[in-house]
Amino acid sequence: MNNQYFEKFYSGALCLYSFDNENKSKALVEIVRVLDNPLGVAEVKFHRVFVDDTGNGFFNYLYRTGGTMNVSLKYLDLIV
Repeated sequence: MNNQYFEKFYSGALCLYSFDNENKSKALVEIVRVLDNPLGVAEVKFHRVFVDDTGNGFFNYLYRTGGTMNVSLKYLDLIV
């Protein structure tokens, strides 16, 4: 990934988090912080879960508890 890709993500940004494969999970998340990681990783907080296809309800759990998780930037689409 190039630096321009990283620069579009910032703390407080709202993003759609979804995958490009058979996993249908989709959620609205807020970037808590972009981690200093060459692979492109951000810590996110869930604001709304549209589909939780994790198999164990993990996205819904994080939404209910206010917990965060680290995600790859390649699965985030910037909204705001």
